[in-house]
Amino acid sequence: MCLVCLLWAEKAFYCTPPTKESRFTSYFIGGYRQSEFEPEARGKLDLGGYFYAGTTFADAEGRRIAIGWLKERRSREASVKVGWCGCLSLPRSLSLTPGQGMKSEPISELRQLRHNHRHFGTRTVTASEPGALRDLGVRAMEIVAEFELGTALEVGLRVPRSPQGEEEMLIGYNALANELYIDATNASMSPDADNRRSADAIRLSDRRHVKFHMFVDHSVIEACVNGSAITTRVYPLLKQSRSIGVFAKGGAARLVAMDLWDMRSIW
Repeated sequence: MCLVCLLWAEKAFYCTPPTKESRFTSYFIGGYRQSEFEPEARGKLDLGGYFYAGTTFADAEGRRIAIGWLKERRSREASVKVGWCGCLSLPRSLSLTPGQGMKSEPISELRQLRHNHRHFGTRTVTASEPGALRDLGVRAMEIVAEFELGTALEVGLRVPRSPQGEEEMLIGYNALANELYIDATNASMSPDADNRRSADAIRLSDRRHVKFHMFVDHSVIEACVNGSAITTRVYPLLKQSRSIGVFAKGGAARLVAMDLWDMRSIW
């Protein structure tokens, strides 16, 4: 049973709820012929596996906006102990792309929450010189980081991270496999957290240029990487785990620029 159906240039887009086995919300792209929908392509609305029960609506400008429920990445017992479980995602704007794909982007209205802007210019990033860490000092922020891979095979962000690296979540792109990944191996020292690594293939026409547009709000990390969405949850135990860094593996990459904003509360 589909949650939504909409038309773009005689193409239809369906969003279906995830199964227990898949843990993903799928979309289908196709066309209507004699009042029947014929799917031509399919994909995942979010590659992180924590975006659930997605629903969409059309706003006054004709944009198709998606919002989902974000599941926990910790045990049921831990959720009961803290007294809450799950939250809503940020709104995303969906659109079709050439080649039977879908693009997901944070809505532009989120810029109203920006304040305390910091800009960092071009620098080289290698495995031995990962780039300076920044103590963010806040738990809600927006990050835009643009990379040119150069000789590197992987690039990404380490957020949040403790000063000595006891805890760090990696959100990265692997050019060799053309995939986005979440490496939570060392994300939390809590025994209740799910610290597995997960990865999924994406469609990138240019594998040497990658742009991360990321939102971090306490335990939630939502990222858009060249139009593909990936969401996860993180539960660091150390109070010092509030830094951000960049990384490159397999060679040298260039961080073209990185911009950070603290985010105001909507309340």
